[in-house]
Amino acid sequence: FGAFTYVFSGYALYAGSRHPFFLMPMVCFPLMLLGAAKILSKESPILFISIVFLSFLSNFYFSYMLVILTVIYVAARFFTVKENRNIKTTAITVGKFLLSGTVGVMMSCAVLIPVLIVFLGNDRSGVERSGFNLLNNFNFYATFFSRFMSYSTPGTWTMTGFAPVSLIALVVLFKKKGEYLYLKILAAVFTLMLMIPAVSKFMNGFAYEAN
Repeated sequence: FGAFTYVFSGYALYAGSRHPFFLMPMVCFPLMLLGAAKILSKESPILFISIVFLSFLSNFYFSYMLVILTVIYVAARFFTVKENRNIKTTAITVGKFLLSGTVGVMMSCAVLIPVLIVFLGNDRSGVERSGFNLLNNFNFYATFFSRFMSYSTPGTWTMTGFAPVSLIALVVLFKKKGEYLYLKILAAVFTLMLMIPAVSKFMNGFAYEAN
């Protein structure tokens, strides 16, 4: 159910049909999370390094977003385990991720650096940037949840369009007391991120508001 909800979400169908390369982060993201989970489980970092490499090789713009989302995922999983809440364990884990991520990015530099040089000289990178807005307009919030399972968007490229079963899953998730804490945190944080325009601008490389 989770896989089909993800693959056939509103974003995948809308953005994927208009801009096929917008689907690349959807391929990389689950694999990046799986690689991160392996590092957290003290397994090999090879998958994580490989996906960071593939992600930055294909599109650094989306990779920027994926790294931020992965950091939030790792933090939620790591700090919800009581045994991890000490300086030594935290330092070791952060070190593993920094080293693995750096290796992956460096492997992609043969393509990444020339692309960055071209991008920095691109007219789009010099677009006029407005300030940060703390809130969206009233209509955005009034229609946000009603369009959770809809193809239409409340604004700022907020394409969700999840299968109805996902709403049931969310209700069941939050009814389970004392279980799946990190999933509850991620569901709340990621939803909140979609609702704050300043966050959507930050995720979009400070260019403009887009989810």
